[in-house]
Amino acid sequence: MPSGLELIQLVSNLAIPILVALFGLLLLRKGAHIKTEIAKQSEFKSKWVDQFFECGHVSSAATTFMKTIERTLAGLVWITKNSGKKDYTDLEKQINDYVFQLSELELRIRRSVVFAPKTGDAADRAANECIQLVSSLLQTKSDDLDEIIEAMKKFNHAFRYAHAEMLGV
Repeated sequence: MPSGLELIQLVSNLAIPILVALFGLLLLRKGAHIKTEIAKQSEFKSKWVDQFFECGHVSSAATTFMKTIERTLAGLVWITKNSGKKDYTDLEKQINDYVFQLSELELRIRRSVVFAPKTGDAADRAANECIQLVSSLLQTKSDDLDEIIEAMKKFNHAFRYAHAEMLGV
């Protein structure tokens, strides 16, 4: 019959590997849980980034935003340069539709830039500046596009940085 000290030593020799194995299993389970949570968060963020970049099947929010500004300005310039030659009621209705679409796209951009906390505000401000300048040009019926072109450049840069931040690049 082993003595008390030998019995304690035998139990500890058996218990330590069992405890280490249990601890290892707990760590593996916790690691798997953390990995799953990270994957879920990453997938969620990825969907938002895609939504920020992809609006519809073909073009991005920025591309659609820019094309809509270009169409609005092209219509405005056309009406301004050909004023009095023809009735442009249909084109004016189309421009109003573009202005509504710009507001919708600005809201989509504003909602999405929350995932770019460092650079998203700049994209939001640049989009807002573009819309303000478009509104101003529509009111004045001017064909001076230099200021709006500069604002569009700012928007492109700000959008690119916000998108890169969302991607973690």
